[in-house]
Amino acid sequence: ALTDGGRDVAVRQVLVVRPDEQTGAGAGRHFTAYLNDVGRKLVVVRLPRKMTLSEDLNIGFSQKQFSAQLEEGRLVLTPETGGIGYARLFIQIFAHLLGLEQVWMIDDNVLDCYELNLTTGSPQALLPC
Repeated sequence: ALTDGGRDVAVRQVLVVRPDEQTGAGAGRHFTAYLNDVGRKLVVVRLPRKMTLSEDLNIGFSQKQFSAQLEEGRLVLTPETGGIGYARLFIQIFAHLLGLEQVWMIDDNVLDCYELNLTTGSPQALLPC
């Protein structure tokens, strides 16, 4: 649990990883390796190879913005068409569907992370997360 304003807040740690690739330049066993290494401690979710979103999800995408990815009024995204934001969008939608009020994301190449106490506002108030 984390603390927020002196109260404990339940936290769900979810690791979202690339799917296992069988062939090509990205071949590897990413999902399987993470599942084996940390699957007993964390929830490990495989990033889907494709997301099909309807306007019923109400995430506010515009038909003009995604006209090239629309199929019969549905937004169809892949890592290739969704670009760098594909994984982040999936994580946000996943959290929304779980009913989570907040989501905090961090990339796998971050070495250190700190929390700043905005009440004091001083740089000395940095605490390791």
